[in-house]
Amino acid sequence: MRYLIIGGTSVFGPGLIDRLLRKPETEAVIATKLPSEAGLGRNALQWRDLDVRSEVDVNQIVSSAKADVIFDFATQDSVGYAWKEPIETVDINVAGTINVLNAVRDFSPETRLIIAGSGEEYGRMDFSDIPIREDINPQPNNIYGATKACQTMFAKLYHQAYDMDIIVIRTFYETSVLQDDRYAISSFCRQFAEMKAGLREAVLKTGNLNNIRDFTDVEDLVRAFDLVAEKGKSGEVYNAARGRATALLDIIGILEALTGIRVEIQADSSRFRPMDAPAVVADVRKIEADCGWKAEIPLEKTIEKMLVHWMQAI
Repeated sequence: MRYLIIGGTSVFGPGLIDRLLRKPETEAVIATKLPSEAGLGRNALQWRDLDVRSEVDVNQIVSSAKADVIFDFATQDSVGYAWKEPIETVDINVAGTINVLNAVRDFSPETRLIIAGSGEEYGRMDFSDIPIREDINPQPNNIYGATKACQTMFAKLYHQAYDMDIIVIRTFYETSVLQDDRYAISSFCRQFAEMKAGLREAVLKTGNLNNIRDFTDVEDLVRAFDLVAEKGKSGEVYNAARGRATALLDIIGILEALTGIRVEIQADSSRFRPMDAPAVVADVRKIEADCGWKAEIPLEKTIEKMLVHWMQAI
């Protein structure tokens, strides 16, 4: 099997690269990165520079890779940044995806294409619609979510119009040591690590803590991408998440227990989104039934890993 990972330095890329390289049937893993990024050396791994906004470059990469499976992780994935830079976000997430779709259609039509969608596509759901099923009509309430919903619509359109083998996996609030502190849990872990090191008073700056979210460890999600590539049904959209809700206040409680530090919470207006969904929980019965996948890593274990990462970095 030959694999192409577009966006190899993304939050999913490194883990999936390692997983694919361990598979006995793997012939080659090719991964792309931005020209400004550094790749990671691996046996049988080939790195290519790519900006998905370049149609010519995408065509060249896809046509030369001769991949059996392509994973498209190239995205501008920050909700906050998307509000500040909507045109750039549209260019990468929508136009970039169309470049990939056209390249696969024209140069590699037999390839299975796995596109990383997002739970942000669903937007603000009624409580009667939770847990959120894949067939619920998305109503994104931020620019990032709107671009990902467009991405999914184009994927479905190309599947139907050109009989392409395309699957979309919508992930929900992935957590990883690779995330920077733009993301809530990573920000909390960094602040607690600074407190533990004596670099910060026991005051935690937060955004909106009234939300409940469906957090999932990236290691579990990497396994989901691999299993869906093997067993998923063409043309489908799959939710990938724990399927259980956690309040952000509970995250803080876990960190207090891990560090022995009791914090004062201080709201930071810069961390609030213009619009936000109070509750997001995924229905994951479809991916479990079709692909045999479910999340296995406890959230407490994920948070502990992220805290240790920040303590070592500091």
